[in-house]
Amino acid sequence: MGIKHDAGKPDYTLITKDFLDGLSRVMMFGAEKYGRDNWRTPPLLSKERLCAAIARHLWAIIDGEDVDAEDGIEHRYHIAANVMMMEASNND
Repeated sequence: MGIKHDAGKPDYTLITKDFLDGLSRVMMFGAEKYGRDNWRTPPLLSKERLCAAIARHLWAIIDGEDVDAEDGIEHRYHIAANVMMMEASNND
């Protein structure tokens, strides 16, 4: 067996393809609606706005709505996209 020094490195095989596909669909919709990487352009989105979006999608799920009416993508992927934007934009 060959040697590969990958101990402690991220194992992306632990993330499902379906999850990544859903997240990608949300980001593609956002790129079309707002422009590619718009969320990375200063001024960055605040934590408050991202949390508000997360809350709206979460409440939609709680209220029994699984799919966003605007784009037909599941709310859970919108939540993941907003969490990713919050992490990536380093809003402190």
